[in-house]
This record gives sequence, C-alpha cells and structure tokens, in this order.
Amino acid sequence: MGLKAGADGGAALLVVEDRGAGIPEDIADALGSRFVSRKDGGLGLGVLLSSASIERLGGEVTLHDREGGGTRWEIRLPVTM
Repeated sequence: MGLKAGADGGAALLVVEDRGAGIPEDIADALGSRFVSRKDGGLGLGVLLSSASIERLGGEVTLHDREGGGTRWEIRLPVTM
C-alpha cells in the first residue's frame, strides 16, 4: 500500500494506492454514492461516509484502476486562505 500527499492547482491531494484485487466494475460506479458492500458481514459504509464528508468540504474522491493491479484513490480538498 502507498500513501502520497501533495498539492495540485489550489487543492490538497492525497493519493492512496494498493495492490489488491481492485474494485469490480459492477460496483465501482456506485461506490461513494450509495451503500455498496461485498464483504460477508461487512457494513460497507466507509467509502460512503468518507466521500460524503469530503464532498461537504468542497472536495472530491475519485477511484482508478492501478496499473499492474490494485486500486488508486485520489482525494482532493480545496485549500483556502
């Protein structure tokens, strides 16, 4: 797993990457917009609550397939002075 932080055009950028199985296409578009879980006994609320919190702060969360396998999450938050 990797974690990177930086700035990008007036926004704070946080990138989280892993080498897991990735996110199945049939649920990738729904993540963050509604409750989705494939875990046995899992609540599946983490992505939904995280995305909602970030969006309330004016930010966004995007999900990408990682080259070579895994998932890349990008979190952008506006920087205000």
